Amino acid sequence: MGRRHGEIMNIVERLKEFGEVYTDVPLKHCTTLRLGGEAAMMLHVSSLTALFSAHQYLLSKQIPYKVIGKGSNLLCSDDRYEGCIIRLDRKVHHHYVINESVWVEAGASVVSLAFALAKVHLAGFEWASGIPATMGGAIANNAGAYHQCMADHISEVLVSTPKGLLTLSKEECKFSYRDSIFHHQPDWVILAAKLTFSKGNYRDIMDLIKLRQQRRMSSQPLEFPSAGSTFRNFEDLSAWKCIEEAGCKGLRVGGAQVSLKHSNFLVNVDDASAMDMLQLIEEVKSKVLATCGRELILEVERFNWNKKMQ
Repeated sequence: MGRRHGEIMNIVERLKEFGEVYTDVPLKHCTTLRLGGEAAMMLHVSSLTALFSAHQYLLSKQIPYKVIGKGSNLLCSDDRYEGCIIRLDRKVHHHYVINESVWVEAGASVVSLAFALAKVHLAGFEWASGIPATMGGAIANNAGAYHQCMADHISEVLVSTPKGLLTLSKEECKFSYRDSIFHHQPDWVILAAKLTFSKGNYRDIMDLIKLRQQRRMSSQPLEFPSAGSTFRNFEDLSAWKCIEEAGCKGLRVGGAQVSLKHSNFLVNVDDASAMDMLQLIEEVKSKVLATCGRELILEVERFNWNKKMQ
């Protein structure tokens, strides 16, 4: 059952202290898959301090919330979300370079940071120059490519928790393949992080960035909305190879399709519904299990689905 209009308006008035607030916002406009129902409220926080304060307020009032950056790893349901979406990418995107270390806010673009580091001759983040995410999500998911990942660079992470501010070391973040402690602490919100890199030559850094981006453009279906890689790779085998072996390349459910260009990308080719995409995911998983004897694990996060569908 949804919240009463008056109750929502009271919450909205309080949230305005922390940034710009909108109501009845279609989540399909906020995710790279272009899927999702309406959110009752959406807050674009005005600063890092505002993010912390907003999080503490929502916790104190037991108001459901979800923090998103670019929405690049989300499969939102078609249902209405009776909570508050906190957006970071408008204002919480600053970074500060100190020698070979960088403090970066959670809403900073991963791609933009890669280019910014190149300008100050800091190397090691070239692999991330094609990841369309913000730093908070990239850290929580331990995003990676080319045998590198976020954990390779993290020194500290500043977090908002129900007990206030917390600073975690790299070890305390419990990073593993596409996972971290943040997946298991739903009431924590990443605010900022300290990363370390090494000095490098600007031309060499930019050459590698261009190479990575060219490979991304040639191998990924960037012409269609997607959430990037849909399934995790196995330790000894890429997920796309299993998907192709199972005969799923080009498989379609409604407006959702297994990409003809890269089989681990499930794309929105024709105004798909979230249920189209979920049914396609389940069909691919079933065929791969039957053909290859392997169980695919979602890399994409499901959000606002009935618990029976989780």
